[in-house]
This record gives sequence, structure tokens and C-alpha cells, in this order.
Amino acid sequence: MSAVKPQIGCYYFPNYHVDRRNAEFHGAGWSEWNLVKCATPRFPGHQQPRIPVWGYGDEADPVVMAQKIDAAADHGVDFFIFDWYYYDDGPFLERALDEGYLGASNNDRVKFCCMWSNHNWSNIHPCGLKGKRELLYPGKVTPETFKQVCDLVIKRYFSQPSHYRINGCPYFSIYSIGDLLASFGSVAAARKALDEFRAKTAAAGFPGLHLNSIVCSAPILPGENIPADFPELIDELGIDIVISDNRYGLWSRKVRSVLIIHQIRILSGKSLRFLEPLLYAVNRLLISRFDECWIPDFEGVENLSGKLSHAVKLPANSFFIGPLSRFSANGLYPAVEKKGILVLLSGPEPQRSILEKKILEQLGNLSFPVTVICGRTDSVFRDETTGSFRILSHALSNEIGEYLRKSELVICRPGYSTIMDLAVTGGKALFIPTPGQTEQEYLAVLLKNEETAWFTTQSSLNLSADIPVALAMKGFKPLNEGGLLSNRISTLTKK
Repeated sequence: MSAVKPQIGCYYFPNYHVDRRNAEFHGAGWSEWNLVKCATPRFPGHQQPRIPVWGYGDEADPVVMAQKIDAAADHGVDFFIFDWYYYDDGPFLERALDEGYLGASNNDRVKFCCMWSNHNWSNIHPCGLKGKRELLYPGKVTPETFKQVCDLVIKRYFSQPSHYRINGCPYFSIYSIGDLLASFGSVAAARKALDEFRAKTAAAGFPGLHLNSIVCSAPILPGENIPADFPELIDELGIDIVISDNRYGLWSRKVRSVLIIHQIRILSGKSLRFLEPLLYAVNRLLISRFDECWIPDFEGVENLSGKLSHAVKLPANSFFIGPLSRFSANGLYPAVEKKGILVLLSGPEPQRSILEKKILEQLGNLSFPVTVICGRTDSVFRDETTGSFRILSHALSNEIGEYLRKSELVICRPGYSTIMDLAVTGGKALFIPTPGQTEQEYLAVLLKNEETAWFTTQSSLNLSADIPVALAMKGFKPLNEGGLLSNRISTLTKK
């Protein structure tokens, strides 16, 4: 089967243009650019305010939006998912899409769709961590408002040539299922409204509606309404496909359900090894409830997970989809010369802090340039440079990706997600398993025996001795999953 090109979407939050609601609460001409302009340094070395290279552009201006579209298209983005707001008294922040994007002469380069952001809008501009958040617009709307939403998006957006579609069906997302249910008062009424939305879309000449929902395990926004019984809502709301990342309880007999997991065989410590056959049998039984099981690895001898998903009888519904990483594997980034060492700390306390202390104590013995990302987001941001050593309390995902690509050696825990990231970015690694983490210990030994990466225990860490050995290893070669995931998704959505 030929590879299907992955479709990459980018969520777009449109609060960088003038809106009548913002003007009412914050004054004429206000947008979130005002927050950027007013930012002040909060600690030594904090570079604020940051002045945008493109200036404080008005995203409702088609010329400004065209620049964004070109940048996105040139860097592999296929479609924007606009955060789209509509409350009982009408739309909010819509000009970026209605005037900016739809007015841009190049909007055929990047398609668009909407996520109805039907959550509470509180006044948080500005607001401290403990400050009072005034509710301005409730996410709960009337059934009549929902009908207006459906009619508007079908008429104004679905018919646009650049609207994003899956198998010909317009894509539309709903952010808060909890607020949707509150708007109708019952699951049955919400299901009826969604069915009417689908029927209206079909009546407009489309083969159907591709309806997406965002489901979070914990609230993200103030006052967010998270349904406790979402698995029961799968069939009741008419959801077509459920893809669950390692959540065995999120499935339905009546809906196509997919489980993503790399542990077909669950390992235990030496004292409990006699339980592994039982754990394997139970795991296979749980996996069999799903229509498909997607394993994020390669099927052949050259793989990342070893006996976790190989050398065992796989469930009949299993498919290998290649490594999954938050970093690009499609060759968009040019090759760079790898220099220096990256220390990437993560994992549970107190082991994370114990390893951090041990590594920092040994840095003085090294002659390499070293960057340490401590993996701490619960403290004041730290960015200290002493000689050739730089210590960061934390870093953004894209920044970590750049460090991984540019570092000659990465010192980190051998968690499977990190291993998949290294398989995409390439490079050499020194693994230090978290004490007592059986899977990490197994993966570290596996990759050492394959001469891919070196490992040492936390108690015996000696950077001066371990680093030369790690640099002598073969390292990870940048891999591409070759369209395995895209082909699997394409097959699933056509069923």
C-alpha cells in the first residue's frame, strides 16, 4: 500500500485583532497584543517584552493573514482549526476568520475548519493565579443558539472551497461536551440536536459530517465541565470513532474503538516474574475488546520495544503504526551538526531531584558544553549560564526538539516516549533508568545490547567515565514511520 501523506493541523486562537466585546471590557483598540507589549521582566535574564519580528499585526487584515498562511504552508501545515466562539448573543473573535483568512488571496494553500469553543469565557486579562475570574459569557447556550451555530457554519463555512474535509465530510469540532449537555439538559436531547446537525449537513449536499470532540481527563480552563461518564456517552451521542491512548476503559461495542499501546507483554520485577503469563493473558483479553490495537513501533527485527510487543503472540486486531513522536519525522528540518550534551530530566519525585543533584555535582568534571533541562514547571523559571553550562528549569516542546536535534549526546530516562523521540530526531544517548521502573530498565539493557545507546544505574553514575562509552555507541538513526499511521487512519475512516 502506498503511503498516505499525513495531514497536519494547527489550532489557531484569534485574539490578536480588535473585537467589539474586548473593546467593551478593556477599551477601544484592545487585543492580546496589549498583553505582549506590557510584559515586564520577572527575574534576572527574563527577556520581556518580546517584540514580534513581523510586528503587532492585525490578523483580521487579509494581507497579514496571508503572511501567516504562507509561513504555515511553507512549514508543512495543511489546515488551521480556528477557535470559533458563538454565545447566546452572537459571535466573538470571528473577524480573524471571516475577514482575515477568508479574505486572503492565498487561502487555498492552507485549509481551515472550526472548533466551536463553547466554554465559559472569563475575564482573565489580566488575572493572577488567585485572582477573581469574572464570568463574562457562559458556555451553556440555548438550543436555539445551537441551531443558529449549525445553520451558520453550514452556510458560511462548509461551502468554502478551502474548508477542510475528511472523505468529503466537513470537519467540525466541539470543545466542551459537558457544556453541550448542559445546554440541552439531557443526553437524548443533545443526541437529537447532533443528528439534526448531521441531517442539515447532508441536505446541503455533503456526504456527511465529520464531528470531533475534545475530551480531557482534567479541567484546563476555569470552571470547565468534564463529564465523568464519557465512555457511556460514546454511543449515546453518536460518536463514530474512538481512539484511546492507553486508556482501556474508553471503548464501546457499538462504536469503532482503537487502543494505542506498546505494552502487549507487561513486565514485572524479578520477585513477581511468575505473574507475567497471567498479566499477558489479561492484557490480551482487554485488548480484544477494541476493534483495533495500534502498536507505536516497527514490526520487523529493527524495532524499539523488543519483547514488550515482539516475540509474543499478538492479538489478531494488532497493527504496527511506527513510532509516535511530538517531533517531525517528515524531513522538514535540515540536517545540523550535533554538538554538546543535553541533560533531559523527567519522572516522579524524589528520583528526579536525586538525579538532578547527582548530575549537577559532576558537571564540573566535564569539558563539554552542557545544557540541563530540569523538567520543573512548578517553580520560577530558571535560566543560568556558567561557563559552558546552561541550566533551564523547563523548556517548551519545540525548544526541546531543537536541543535533541542539535545535541551530540542526550542524557535522560529511557521512557518509551523519549525513545520514540530519539528515533525521530536521531543521536546518541546515555540512559539512566528510574530505580524500580522495570520497563525502563529493560529498554535500557535492550538498546545497550544492540549497541544503540549506553546505560548506567542512577547509583553508579559517573559522567566522566560513562559519556565516552555512550559516544562510542551507534546511536539512533532518524526514522520515518513511512506512512504506516496515515494508512491505518485512512483505512479506519473508510470503514
